[in-house]
Amino acid sequence: VRVATVARAHGLRGQVVVDIDPTVAELVTPGLAVRLEKTSGGSCDSSVTSARALGRRMVWGLAALRDRTAAEAWAGAAVFVSKSALPATGADEYFDFELLGAEVFDTAGTQLGTVRELIVTGANDVLVADGLRGEILIPVTRRAIVEIDRAGRRIVVDSRALVYGNDGEAS
Repeated sequence: VRVATVARAHGLRGQVVVDIDPTVAELVTPGLAVRLEKTSGGSCDSSVTSARALGRRMVWGLAALRDRTAAEAWAGAAVFVSKSALPATGADEYFDFELLGAEVFDTAGTQLGTVRELIVTGANDVLVADGLRGEILIPVTRRAIVEIDRAGRRIVVDSRALVYGNDGEAS
């Protein structure tokens, strides 16, 4: 399961700054097995040796990265962990990554778009979906989201609570 992206090297001892799914950040502890994968190909299996918060990001030490040069080589790489390393979630709980790529439908069954991003805000999270009408903003609230089917990768929403980014209309 993809949980983070290596943003850049940090310091001289092979540490990296990662942009991480905030719903899994607290699970990152020394000993966690990770796999780094570059979009151009190549992967590296390692384990976390240290982890600390850096604002909304984290700084990780990885066993396979011994110096800054090694860390710089993995900038932009996706970070994966085994799904079995994640705790079980309750019926109304989910990890952010489970919503990315999900299809969005209104209560009448009309397909509205596909989730491409989740924005963490102070009040509530917001799903960003791309659809035929352009960008759709979906507040993650009980009023807006009727159902989340994680296994089916499907989200049903009340279209009256949505904001359409391109045409400025609110439904």
